[in-house]
Amino acid sequence: MPRFLPALLVALACGGHHEASAPTAPRPSRLPAPPARAEDPAAADAVAAAVRAHEVLTARSVVPSRSDVLCNAAMNAAAAVVGQPAEAVAWSGDGERDRPLLENRLTSLLARAKKPLPADLSLELARAMAMAAQNPHVWAVDAPIMANVLALISGQKGSGLGFDAHAAGGHWVVSDVHAGGPAAAAGVKRGDVVVSLDRRPFDEQSLFRVTLFLTAGQHVDLEIESGGKRKLMDLEAAVVARPIVTSRVLGKGVGYIHIHYLPRSKDPAGDAGVLLAGALKELDAKKVDKLVIDLRDDGGGNPFDVASILIHADGPLLMGQDPGGKPEPIPRSAEAWKKRHKLAVLVNAQSYSAAEMVALAIQAYGEGRLFGEPTGGALTFPGQENLPGGVTLFFPAGLTLDPRGKLPERQRVTPDEAVPSTTAADIAAGRDAQLDAAVAWLKKR
Repeated sequence: MPRFLPALLVALACGGHHEASAPTAPRPSRLPAPPARAEDPAAADAVAAAVRAHEVLTARSVVPSRSDVLCNAAMNAAAAVVGQPAEAVAWSGDGERDRPLLENRLTSLLARAKKPLPADLSLELARAMAMAAQNPHVWAVDAPIMANVLALISGQKGSGLGFDAHAAGGHWVVSDVHAGGPAAAAGVKRGDVVVSLDRRPFDEQSLFRVTLFLTAGQHVDLEIESGGKRKLMDLEAAVVARPIVTSRVLGKGVGYIHIHYLPRSKDPAGDAGVLLAGALKELDAKKVDKLVIDLRDDGGGNPFDVASILIHADGPLLMGQDPGGKPEPIPRSAEAWKKRHKLAVLVNAQSYSAAEMVALAIQAYGEGRLFGEPTGGALTFPGQENLPGGVTLFFPAGLTLDPRGKLPERQRVTPDEAVPSTTAADIAAGRDAQLDAAVAWLKKR
């Protein structure tokens, strides 16, 4: 089994629709020694963290980032903290040559600080570089956020604002509001347009933050547009119970299962596989033989139990490939459900990581037809690296291949039938073209 499988399987985008570099086997790299000239401990840690992050993202990631882009991101973030402009540097584009130069220039820039540097400077630089990488499996977190991530993927309550959103029609549209959460309490509704977060235009970085990067008690300014009017609200992040699996009957013989995310837990109430099996049992009792599996806005988790339950074909669920290694089969982790249903699967650009793996396996085996938009582009297995300053960096450590060993283009799943995502106007009118297309196809089967 590929060595990366025990790694954490979660990613909510910090990139989204990006033009990723072609996957390559990383080159071995020798990390430069930490700088000796940085007097402030925060500066010394930050420089070492940036250099280490650069090495990981250019030489160890199976989807390498551009050296010059990472270097500029680190320099610009440091310059913003110091309050001085970053000098223009002619980066070579070669990671081995740029790393010592990055170390030197960062050390020099931070030494010009007129006041003590922030204790979380390592996180600031690493996060800036992660954002610049434009890859959904590249992100940097500190210990409190790491604890929040671990809680979510193990089926526990996690901190956030309590809503999900997706991109549609050039806007970010609220797709779900979690009962009892800060967003619900403030009156945020499905179909509202999210305009900004902390006075910055809302984007996939913002989505990542409101679902994962907030700790309880932290305040943010959220601007929404609802009913043609804009509202700016001060929301306080709180611990919120997110739905995991919900289901209902759509019509005669047709059921619907929404897998909101994919935690794996010893607690049955927090395990996506157990909850999926429960939903299937209830729908079978109602004579359902055709199913819509909704993976839209599913940020990931652990795909293997859910994929095993839904796929009846023989063979591995998927293939995985370590850097420089050969593709290896990923076996099923659970028995297939006793009844085989006709499946239609919904995906969009906010279907990430484990959700993409489930969709890929279903599509590759012909177990169902996919409707919607191309997925988020996180079809890699994440690895993690501890950086100086108490920062954990996640990065693409292994490739996800389909069961035949084929690498999906741009690490994403392309649906069989392209259908645009629901806009704010669609939600207001009660329309869901993706769901309608899936149901129409199922009724013909």
